[in-house]
Amino acid sequence: MQELQGRMTKAGKRQAPPELNQAIEAAASMLERLGQRPVRPAKRGHSPWAAEPLPPVHEAKRKAIRAALAAAVAPGQVAKHFSLPLSAIRQILAEAA
Repeated sequence: MQELQGRMTKAGKRQAPPELNQAIEAAASMLERLGQRPVRPAKRGHSPWAAEPLPPVHEAKRKAIRAALAAAVAPGQVAKHFSLPLSAIRQILAEAA
């Protein structure tokens, strides 16, 4: 915003329309408020199931999951179909290997 204001004053020959000056001031105040907010660290790899242990999966359901994975169904689709977290599907896949 300072760069824009500096260029506007250097041009000097033409006066900026009042609407442009108001827009610049509004944008500058908004950017200042955004800059004052504390920056929260990104939640990378956060899963709603991270704090909870994986749900127990019965052997029949494990066999169905393994069959779906063997049939080349994407793990994400299998997780949605069986209402399980993807980490549980990956764990079952790792156990099968």
